[in-house]
Amino acid sequence: MQTLTSLAVMLFAGTALAQVREPATDPATLTPNQQTVFASLDRNHDDRVSKVEAAADDGLATRFAALDANADGYIDKREYARAPQPRVPAPDQGPPAGPDP
Repeated sequence: MQTLTSLAVMLFAGTALAQVREPATDPATLTPNQQTVFASLDRNHDDRVSKVEAAADDGLATRFAALDANADGYIDKREYARAPQPRVPAPDQGPPAGPDP
């Protein structure tokens, strides 16, 4: 009986510990730059970008279907946050080095 009680206590403790986790990073969290771009595209301020709104950005318009993960016809902040962002060189760096013409 004591073994059964010990087993029940360990099972309960394991379940309680499994529920204590580090808070996950919210995938809808946008960088300041992403937030600025998203806000400029979201013309009607409904926290999502429609196909019509996305047409203002050629790059986003061409990737719209791929970014619209749930295929609802909109890109929300969560989908936009998950999208690969174009790489922009740091201000002190020029274009990538290559052979001289």
